[in-house]
Amino acid sequence: MRLTISLMLCCFFVCKANSQDVYNDFSSWYWLQVKYNVNNKTTLNAQYQCRMNQNASSFSKSNLFFSVERKFTKSLSGELLYQFATNHFTDQYSFYGGLTYKIKVKAFILYIRSAVQHKRSYFTGQSRLDDPYFEWRNRFRIAYPIGNHWTFSLSTEPYLFFSSFKPTYFSRIRNVAQASYNLNKFHTLSVFYLVEPTLNSLYTSRNDYALGVTYQIIIPSKKKEAKNFFHFKSKEENQKPEKKDTFN
Repeated sequence: MRLTISLMLCCFFVCKANSQDVYNDFSSWYWLQVKYNVNNKTTLNAQYQCRMNQNASSFSKSNLFFSVERKFTKSLSGELLYQFATNHFTDQYSFYGGLTYKIKVKAFILYIRSAVQHKRSYFTGQSRLDDPYFEWRNRFRIAYPIGNHWTFSLSTEPYLFFSSFKPTYFSRIRNVAQASYNLNKFHTLSVFYLVEPTLNSLYTSRNDYALGVTYQIIIPSKKKEAKNFFHFKSKEENQKPEKKDTFN
């Protein structure tokens, strides 16, 4: 927790120092996520996301991603992800691999995630067109489940940028406050607010603020569970808050 607060304060002062060179933009993000539990250790995910920028008035881009999660121990899990993003001007491909360590501290759950992602626009072999680069992401997220339905969480995630054509630097930091509500064990609705200030003008000269809505569906893995797929009771047996880490 102390490390998380220190990172947020450090990045805040860096952003203030560079505030005269950046501008602010508000966005809205909407996405639908579908999950399927292959077994107790492996989960498949598919997600479609639409983003609106310029004060949520113009289409920014669409994201489509597929991922697989694997639980190694009670506390440690891994994730591999492929994402395709597109808009009117360009396409972008992302390949992501990360590890998440979960720690339960009394009523709270702390997630520590370290991941590396590679992004590029094309596969031509020409650097000017492909624009390939890597980012090292380290996220600290604390979640607080309440009852059988609600989960509130806060997270911070600095990005370290690597490229053959630019010096290595901290490019941005993603801070998210999120509230999730389980309608039942198969449906979850989440609302989050994201603040992502730029840390270096080489990466971007924009501070991003986004209000997002996520709807997550878990496909029943057993036929006997399917009959309760649309069963929304206020008190449902075996219903637990979502405690898995989330990709943002």
